[in-house]
Amino acid sequence: MTRKPGVALAKQDPNQLTAVIIEDDKRIHVTWEVDDGNWQPDYPFGDPVFSAPPDIAMDRQNDDQLTAAAGGKNGQLYVAWVEKNGTWHGPDPQGTAGVLPPNGAPVALGKLRDGQVAAVAIGHDKRMCVAWETEDGWQGPVPFGDAVFSEGSPVGIARQSWTNQATALAVGEDGRMWFALEPAKGSSSWDGPYAFGDNNTLAVGSGVAVKERNDKKLTALAVGQDGRMYYTWETDNKTWQKPVVAFGHEKQFPTNAGVAAENQSPQQLTAVAIGNDGKMYYAWQVGDDPWQGPVALGGALFEPGSGIGLAWQNEKQLTAMAMGKDGHLYVAWETNNGPWQGPKRI
Repeated sequence: MTRKPGVALAKQDPNQLTAVIIEDDKRIHVTWEVDDGNWQPDYPFGDPVFSAPPDIAMDRQNDDQLTAAAGGKNGQLYVAWVEKNGTWHGPDPQGTAGVLPPNGAPVALGKLRDGQVAAVAIGHDKRMCVAWETEDGWQGPVPFGDAVFSEGSPVGIARQSWTNQATALAVGEDGRMWFALEPAKGSSSWDGPYAFGDNNTLAVGSGVAVKERNDKKLTALAVGQDGRMYYTWETDNKTWQKPVVAFGHEKQFPTNAGVAAENQSPQQLTAVAIGNDGKMYYAWQVGDDPWQGPVALGGALFEPGSGIGLAWQNEKQLTAMAMGKDGHLYVAWETNNGPWQGPKRI
């Protein structure tokens, strides 16, 4: 069976966690929980503008607005948004059609230094491309760099607070990791992408999770061609280290698996993914120590490699969510660094 599309999780309010996903009806569905209560049944909104459901991204555009984005029909970027606790709007076509793959593509959303939101994806021409929101609406997507990717490959993005600059990463067709940097002040062009690491290490089409650590470090994870999880890092805006094995045995994860990561504590980074056996796995790294895990949660509830989301639900609880092979959303969580619970169907 085909992997299920990824879930995007984000805080809509201090006491509300919201999740969005593109389901088989080709529409965006939304669900949420308030004050650690029950998750609400997901409901669709907007038109069926997506082809094969891609992974979706979501981020805060400003203090009052949550924005979601994905590549839809005709190579078009589609954007949906909600203000405060109002009604979701869209998804509306934004920017130039035909830049993204015609059957849709996953998109990464991240904040730029001036407070704008940028959407980064791999276009149909196998180049990284970026769209951004301004007072005059969305601009782009604009391709940049060389054609080194497989069209529609996943992208990860995070901002380096110490340089006030966003970094995007994706796996190239050569099996290396490639990174690009938000334009420097006074420039309109993204810098890169640049490759690092050994050829044929990472899996083309693997999800990429990238997260800022608290010690001027960015860490990124992706599945290797051997089915193990690899990680790479850069510190203080210096050279990226070549990807090395983080955790897992050979063929534990599908080569197109989604991966999500979040800081579980100031010293601990936690990653989640769905294995080849259909189980949800989590692993963690404390400081610069070796990665621990992966540890399976529950039974074989998921299609192998399905997309997954991970976010803070409150100050003490980390929550992971993925769609099960039965078409229902499942949630797992841990509180106060205690044992993980779930996955539980919502």
